[in-house]
Amino acid sequence: MDGPRKERTLLKQIGSLSFAVVLLAALTALLIVSTFVESSLGTAVAQRWVYQTGWFDAFLALLGLNILCSTLTRWPFKKKHTGFVVTHTGILLVLAGSLLTRLSGVEGQLYVPEGISSDRIFQTQYEIVVEDLRDHKDTAVFPLGRSNKPGSIITRLEDGSPLTLVGTVEAAEWQEIVDEAPDGTGSAAARVRFTSKTMGSDFDLWLVRDHPERPDAHLSFFGPAAAVLSDAPPAPDAPPALIVTKDAQLIAEIPLSAISESEGASTPIEGTPYRIEEYRYYPDARVGPGGQLVSVSKEPNNPAVQLKIVDGSGQARSYLRFANHPDFESMHAKREPDPLGLTVAYRQASHAHHGATFTIYPENGSWRYQARSRTGAVTASGEVRPGQAVDTGWSDFQATIVSLFDHARVSTAVRPSSAPGRAPAARLSVRAADGQVLDEWIGPDRSVKLPGGRPLIAALRQRSLPVPFSITLKDFRKIDYPGTRRAASFESDIVLTDPAAKVQVHRTIRMNEPMDYAGYRIFQSSYIQEPAGEASIFTVAKNPGVTLLYTGSTVLFVGTFITFFVPALSSFRHDPRGSS
Repeated sequence: MDGPRKERTLLKQIGSLSFAVVLLAALTALLIVSTFVESSLGTAVAQRWVYQTGWFDAFLALLGLNILCSTLTRWPFKKKHTGFVVTHTGILLVLAGSLLTRLSGVEGQLYVPEGISSDRIFQTQYEIVVEDLRDHKDTAVFPLGRSNKPGSIITRLEDGSPLTLVGTVEAAEWQEIVDEAPDGTGSAAARVRFTSKTMGSDFDLWLVRDHPERPDAHLSFFGPAAAVLSDAPPAPDAPPALIVTKDAQLIAEIPLSAISESEGASTPIEGTPYRIEEYRYYPDARVGPGGQLVSVSKEPNNPAVQLKIVDGSGQARSYLRFANHPDFESMHAKREPDPLGLTVAYRQASHAHHGATFTIYPENGSWRYQARSRTGAVTASGEVRPGQAVDTGWSDFQATIVSLFDHARVSTAVRPSSAPGRAPAARLSVRAADGQVLDEWIGPDRSVKLPGGRPLIAALRQRSLPVPFSITLKDFRKIDYPGTRRAASFESDIVLTDPAAKVQVHRTIRMNEPMDYAGYRIFQSSYIQEPAGEASIFTVAKNPGVTLLYTGSTVLFVGTFITFFVPALSSFRHDPRGSS
């Protein structure tokens, strides 16, 4: 008799009201904290540290166990237990549905440019990927999760050297540090401060020649002006050029005059498997009727180039670059996948961008500066004296060369940020057998080349998953509120193709009218509209526990109704245990 009695005592302890109160109080406190985390650091951080963790699943399971044991303590059930049992059954169904969705549900964003098909969704989780550049295949994939401890080995290189995870930052702020190289290596760098009382301007910028990651770091635009750190005195009418890099390595610098503009012509990029097609030049670019890019004059007031680069296997990517606005795409959060892995910059050398320029350059063993107006006339020149403000000749703008290094070292510091929407960063380390040492940070837009004979890079990317169908965007439409550019509604005409089921569905997905297919729900969550084209961003979710959630909510409502309004089926009024 002692055995069953002990088991029943344990059952009562686990299912007791006091234990339930402790669990619910802890859950309330946890949800309050996680809400603050989500509001300050973003949904991805809250999911990674709370909602998508094993301990949170275990906590919900423990709460479910408490409710189950509380229900079983009434066995054998009587008529007056009906409301109690039905209510607790509803809670258990809701918890089971939530846990099922958490463990086997799928949710992510599907980016589809107009006229293109896509079948992969991007999730909020990140992973460290080691890629072989010879065939663009992943040799190692390491999920970035809370369980990753400093010192975890991601993979081993050819010589057996471990690629090690040193640490991670959940929401990272990147800061570039430029200082004098102690070993005398590196190229020139200058920190320039521009001030204007009339314009209310006071800002600093760094100019770096031969930057290890950004080939255009020697040039910086601000409004209609530009600052340039040159390796020679400025030459008039220097031709603009396309700078093409791969994995932070310069592979080509192409003068625009060398690119064929003939109909259907193709220009090979020497020494590479790439070629340029569909090239267009717009001296004075504007967005015309229908959202198409046009040139309103022949004067290079807002130069832009539009082109397509194709590799040897036929993979292609279209690029739109503005000389005066090099950050145009990043400002508009473009997320189009780039199968080529290229970075293309459109650079106007010196004052060729037809704006005012301030150039710093070496001459006869010393550093000099030269300011030019929009017309190209020299407005100021002289020898650089660090710390001394000089008039540029542009209204009351003054320039101060704060620091100037003949041999600069560029490093990166990563610190935690409380700004929402920040992506994570990971610090990697390698100590190779041949003596090479690597200790670098990587992020979603920052990869690093690994030591050794094989061309390997390590990068941080969003986790992506295939879905069993593809979506082709036929047309996107946005309707604005009258007199504004704010979207009142937007919708997409799509074609969903399921090759396994041999199904093709034509449908219009609207802002509040999702599409359901094969257990997936497809929402129109966002969009991109740019001169280069339009794209829709769909949220694709698969919720296997939705039936349990709906059923449990209905059962919970019925049980609550019985408990409070049907006294004959409820022990709530006279059984204090009934409220547990």
